[in-house]
Amino acid sequence: MSTSIVQCSESLVVVQFVDDFFHICISLLRYINSHSRLELLSHIVSISYGIAKYTDLILKKIVRKMPYVATSSKDVVKKLIAKKWDATCTLFTMDASSMYTKIHFEHAKDVIEEFLREHLLGQVIVEQEGININALIFALRIVINYNAFKFGDTFWPQIAGTAMGAPPAPNYATVYFAIWEVTIVPTFPELEFYERYIDDGFGIWKPLFPNNDACLALFKESIQSFGADHPFFLDNPDHQPLQWIFSDLSKHVIFLDLSITLTRNTIATSIYETPQNLYLYIPPHSCHSPGVIKGLIYGCVTRAKALCTNEDDWMPYVQKTFNRLLVRGHSASDLLPTFNLAIEKILVKRTRRETIIAHLRARNKKIPLFFHLPFNPHDPPGHTIQAAFMDTIIHPPSSNHISLLDTIKLHGGAVDFDELVVCYHRQRNLGDILSPRKLRMGDDYSISDVFARHF
Repeated sequence: MSTSIVQCSESLVVVQFVDDFFHICISLLRYINSHSRLELLSHIVSISYGIAKYTDLILKKIVRKMPYVATSSKDVVKKLIAKKWDATCTLFTMDASSMYTKIHFEHAKDVIEEFLREHLLGQVIVEQEGININALIFALRIVINYNAFKFGDTFWPQIAGTAMGAPPAPNYATVYFAIWEVTIVPTFPELEFYERYIDDGFGIWKPLFPNNDACLALFKESIQSFGADHPFFLDNPDHQPLQWIFSDLSKHVIFLDLSITLTRNTIATSIYETPQNLYLYIPPHSCHSPGVIKGLIYGCVTRAKALCTNEDDWMPYVQKTFNRLLVRGHSASDLLPTFNLAIEKILVKRTRRETIIAHLRARNKKIPLFFHLPFNPHDPPGHTIQAAFMDTIIHPPSSNHISLLDTIKLHGGAVDFDELVVCYHRQRNLGDILSPRKLRMGDDYSISDVFARHF
């Protein structure tokens, strides 16, 4: 391990542990390669999963402090309708071209480390969140540079780009370019609004100078120049820096799942639905808990209210969802009661008294115990299971309430639950059976033999 990585005694223990753990991981991977048929197609089963989760946790802390990061469509709508916009403003979007494959660790490492050590905002984040910079960079090196996957009986290392499928990938990509945005965006006063969600950006441009086209071209050039002069890209011409595709300035754009329109000095938003979406909702005969359809309906109505600024757009979207469920085989008599109740609770404003009651119920909610099981329509319903739990566990007829039992000698204290929540998960479906994640090949078929013959 290079001593230049360790700059303080507090980092030494963490970095040394990560270094030793990595060598153990490599040894285990070699053993797996020669003695097992384990498929490493999901990062969650990889040995470095714990380190990947650690880096994701730290990167999330950084993301929360960064400006210009869109957290959700709902958050974007709130910001857009909170103010009036100049009539001369126009909208634009930008989309990264193959973002994950263009983020190379040698450049990203320098960008993130320099930001956390030298930039004022980075220093504040490090101090407030207690971030160990050495441990973060070293852990990122393991996750990004030593990502392996299996194809048949062969193992492959990922030699460039971001470790797709690894937990920190989205936040890693977000932080990587957000550092450049902190530098570039404030230098363009024409940007009345700018936010980005991973590889999708949206902005509102207000012309301030006669040479507006030149200013806009300079902004695009500045965005595209990120990393162009870094030694990694200069020494490796086969690898190109991240590039963005810009839309033309317009009064109407599509960003995320939003259709955004600027009319005079007001912005209106509605839900954008891609034409390719087939809306293959689960059919009524599928072995799913009834709560799945209920949740889908409530989610639809909630989404309509949150993303559509014009109330006239609420019901058409809800009606389309209703019709799509009918096409999938659901009956109107089964759907209408749930739709009507969701509309009444979400679209119709609650009275102050109802709001207070809901708040009090949330504050007095009991600590639950979660019971997970696959849904089967022939099993006893959830309320029957809950009643049996209350009668036999929580408060048996011939015994005290469970909270009054002396369990100190057994479990170190009294129980901390007071109710049971039945959590259903689905049974295996045809997709699980017909489209497995593991390759189906006979014992006499070897991917390594194919590569040996052709490469």
